[in-house]
Amino acid sequence: MSYAEERPIIHLTDHQKKIYPWVQKNLQTPFWRCYWNVTAGGFLKIGEEEMMLRTDLIYIVPGYLHFSTFAEKPFEQYYIHFTPPEKYFIPGGGILTAPITEQWKRHWREWEMLGKSLQKDFFRRELLAETILAEALLAMPKEIMQTRLELSAVIKQAISMIVKDFSSPPKNEILARECKMELRTFLRRFRTETGETPQQYSRRLRTEKACEYLSYTDMSIEEIAEKTGFPDRYYFSRVFYQLQNIPPATFRRIQKEQIYKQPHLTE
Repeated sequence: MSYAEERPIIHLTDHQKKIYPWVQKNLQTPFWRCYWNVTAGGFLKIGEEEMMLRTDLIYIVPGYLHFSTFAEKPFEQYYIHFTPPEKYFIPGGGILTAPITEQWKRHWREWEMLGKSLQKDFFRRELLAETILAEALLAMPKEIMQTRLELSAVIKQAISMIVKDFSSPPKNEILARECKMELRTFLRRFRTETGETPQQYSRRLRTEKACEYLSYTDMSIEEIAEKTGFPDRYYFSRVFYQLQNIPPATFRRIQKEQIYKQPHLTE
């Protein structure tokens, strides 16, 4: 496994002011979120529990957690959407917090300043975003981020083949042959180590990639279906609903409202 595969992937880094009313209901995505509310006013809701986002804490919201948001008054927020390496997880999947540091604040301020500068330093700005996220994760207790059981070399090889061409993954017979295993033995071993069949693993991977396209691009649903290896929009929508419990068009609308169209008061 390469060093790059051990690092989180950042999908979006942003700063918004005077966010209100921040109404998002029953969010659930593969992406994780890192929040810092510069001013008070924003809330997360998990089930019936409401959590006010404090200004002295970093909040890490794990992927696939069902939650809603609302605001009592306009507030300011920095946030990052990211995906950690797949083998890392949080037992129980709850929201994590860590104290804000002055260095963390300075990195955010420099990140924003570089975005406004006429002479764009994209490399340094990207490094700052990675540093901000790394500092947030490093502030969490070490035992919180746990690793799944290490996969065997042959299953890692099979997964690499699936990931390499995720939109058109090899058939089971090819995977088994390349792993030098009898088909039935390979399928049993793959499910034992990953908890999924190769087809389930591939569908989840393609659906998570589709979530990324729906959230962060303007590609049509037909284009996304084709790009993620589904034969047509209808089959894609059916699989997407099975895994995400929401139609892709609805998922996109909710995500776009969250990322780009949050109602702001006039500056």
